[in-house]
Amino acid sequence: MFISHRTLLPFLIALLLLSSFSSSSLGAQDELTEEDIRVVQIQLKNLILSEASLAYVTDNTLFISLQEFVDLLAFPIKVEPENNIAKGWFLNKNRHFHLDLTIKQVLINTNDYPLHGAKIINDGDDIFVDIDTLSEWFPLDIKFDKHTQTIFLTSLEPLPIELSLARNQKAEQLLRAGKRGTAIYKVQSQPYSLATIPFIDLTFDSVISKTDTSAWKSQASALMGCDLLYLNSQLFTLFDSEEGLKNTRLTLSRHDPYTGMAGPLKLSEFSFGDIFTPNTSLAARSQKGRGVILSSYPLGSRKTFDQITLRGPIQSEWEVELYLNDSLLEFQNAGSDGIYEFLDIEIPSGYNTLKLKFYGPFGQVYEEEQHLLMHSDVTEKGMFYYSVAANQQDRRLLNFANEDELNNEFLDKPRLVSDWEYGVNSYLSFSGNFISIPYTEIDRRNYLGFGVRSSWKKIYGRIDTSKDLNNRGIGTKLSLQTNLCGVSYTGEHSYFFSDYVSEKTGSYTDPLVQKSEVKIYGRWHFPYGRQSVNLRCNLTHESLKSTSHISTLQQSTSSSFNKGHVSHDFKFANNYNAAEDHDSQNLVGILNINYEALANLLTRGSFTYTLYPLSSISSASIANQIAISNRNTLTGTIRHQFNNNGTSFSLSLSQEYEKWILAANSYIDSENNYSLGLSISTNFGIEPREKKIVISSKPMASSGLASVKVFLDRKNNEALDNQNIPLEEVTLEVNGAYNKHETNKQGLALIKNLNTNEPTLIKVQEKSLQDPFWMAIDDTIDLVARRGVPVILDIPIIETGDIEGMVFGENKKGLAKAKLELYDTHGKFLLSSSSEFDGFFLFEKIPFGEYTVKIKEQDNEVAVLLNEEDTVANINLYLDEKPIPNL
Repeated sequence: MFISHRTLLPFLIALLLLSSFSSSSLGAQDELTEEDIRVVQIQLKNLILSEASLAYVTDNTLFISLQEFVDLLAFPIKVEPENNIAKGWFLNKNRHFHLDLTIKQVLINTNDYPLHGAKIINDGDDIFVDIDTLSEWFPLDIKFDKHTQTIFLTSLEPLPIELSLARNQKAEQLLRAGKRGTAIYKVQSQPYSLATIPFIDLTFDSVISKTDTSAWKSQASALMGCDLLYLNSQLFTLFDSEEGLKNTRLTLSRHDPYTGMAGPLKLSEFSFGDIFTPNTSLAARSQKGRGVILSSYPLGSRKTFDQITLRGPIQSEWEVELYLNDSLLEFQNAGSDGIYEFLDIEIPSGYNTLKLKFYGPFGQVYEEEQHLLMHSDVTEKGMFYYSVAANQQDRRLLNFANEDELNNEFLDKPRLVSDWEYGVNSYLSFSGNFISIPYTEIDRRNYLGFGVRSSWKKIYGRIDTSKDLNNRGIGTKLSLQTNLCGVSYTGEHSYFFSDYVSEKTGSYTDPLVQKSEVKIYGRWHFPYGRQSVNLRCNLTHESLKSTSHISTLQQSTSSSFNKGHVSHDFKFANNYNAAEDHDSQNLVGILNINYEALANLLTRGSFTYTLYPLSSISSASIANQIAISNRNTLTGTIRHQFNNNGTSFSLSLSQEYEKWILAANSYIDSENNYSLGLSISTNFGIEPREKKIVISSKPMASSGLASVKVFLDRKNNEALDNQNIPLEEVTLEVNGAYNKHETNKQGLALIKNLNTNEPTLIKVQEKSLQDPFWMAIDDTIDLVARRGVPVILDIPIIETGDIEGMVFGENKKGLAKAKLELYDTHGKFLLSSSSEFDGFFLFEKIPFGEYTVKIKEQDNEVAVLLNEEDTVANINLYLDEKPIPNL
């Protein structure tokens, strides 16, 4: 089949439009359904209250949980959906709140208001209120940014959570992207040890197969995480009964997201072993090998303009899918080295959610999620960051070579990639690098680079230059990025002088002369439900020294709808060969589908095709995963290769126990090859407090862990002792109310699957405490975990009381707006408060002890004692002859 240029262009336009409308919207709904669910972030000024909260969108209205909303803001309001009411108070006990859906009325302070026009839904489990109604009830301005999926709160009066931060002098922002700072909350991490007992994820397979001859084969893989030599160690091994030790990977590292390590070096990362050198703009690609990395860059900030690279450990025979903003982006199978790797993932400017979804061979499914704010990466004024990475390319730390390595011309060749950045002011920063990499089997190239970064309002620009110190070639690159109406636009143009060549420019025989690229990324949400569409388009043109040129158009549409995800990618390329004066074109595409048709049925499909020069379907695969019960999973996969008309079928039946997973596997193809096998998977380690072996069917070595103990601190000394009482059924929120864990009878909770080397917020849900006067000393904690080493976290709960009373002025009348101060027994100022219109004042949730209350700049003071017998102290203060300020 031949397609001319004239017929190809409208065909491409039609295909682009067809891909853009791959999802359909739903009509308005009268009640909330699962299709309406959206996961949003809730932010108060610069403070993230929740990274993942459930919300509903219907009829162009955003509903959020009233109970979670008041909990996040520390309003003592109890929501009772079974009784159609919510009652309590906010800001102070005189500001009453009583919602009654039965009579359609709400009491705020002392005023009753009808609910006419208010949008409220009671689904039986919770009461959901639209954000405009919440703005009318409480002193807050509430806005929703649909592009970043964030609810922004602006307080019109000081809120309890803001006052708490001010009292504790913790008002600094957490970690801004590109800057190492101090945490808002108490930071808890586990000290590094000389050696710890590892957590191990283990899989064993035994298979009998028939190809040309029958053979019995066994394979075992293990992923281990622990501390070794005061470094975090990750060891992956793959053993094969025919080839012996087939693969290993060992990395020892240490990370610090806050203050930096090694004194004046201020290192945020030190890694040794099997490492990857970083990617650079013009010269070097990321390459693996045994070596070392030293870096002072803030963790998570290393990116190349609008791209990041994701790597991590993964067990053999697992698959991983990458989702960007709830839309399927890419997927891949585990490599033989136990690493997944998504290279140069393009991320739009703004707030993004990245989700990795892992699928095990026995039906296991688990997720990892991180949030990334891509914005101007101009380095802060006066800040200097650097990194040095060196390795022996493609050589493992535990040295042995397989056949592929021995045929690699770059094996053992040394690589060095070093770079730095310095912030001149808030709009300008400089960068530079020195790179030395192998060029051929006997030659190498050295590069010296310099760059300028600048940002102004919503426009970000950078200029990079790189000089080849061997042949004196020069490469330059200009990049601009902005975001308009929720759509990210990026333009890049590179020009290469004097035969500049590198790993990033491609061919050495016909060097690249110039390259232009335009990238567009947009995300749109349908007005109803959880449906969204991500659309990206990349247009690239490359000109070579021979006057040949390559033009490429890549378009990707990914969509989330109901309980599924669809992504479609196509690539059109036009290659002009100047020597032959000939154009050649090809158009290929791939369609990926992930759909949960029923609660117990997950379907995943992939189809690749070619439309030009010949129309054909290259391959197709469909996998169905059926949950027969809570413990049994049946997985069936069909794959067909159309080029050789080959078809294969595989079937797996797994039984999940509490401590392991057992599976039977089978395979057969159209060439009469078959295999039958048994597999077992288990994960184990030592619980650090009770020193007991913990065995689980869930992975533990590849992610962070925390052993949390919650106890009633009777001595108020924040230490474990015989008088402490472990607290059962206390709810711990991990990075928001969406992810919860409960303590057992010993007050313990082993939290798994935590992000590593970055802060994770652990918060005590105060409403789960048995006594309303109990309080966590630090109700929210920044926990920094690392792989395979549980963080030991103690959360003391203290007993508190209230100090209340009256301030009287002349004629013994209640005095309004009097400033009161609370001091400890050493005369240290603790808190301040103001009396109400009638002279009433309140200091609430004050830890047991002795205190003094006085009127500001007055001599009169009253001593107060709070203890188990007197949890509420009621006192009176009288005006002396001095005038009271600030009335």
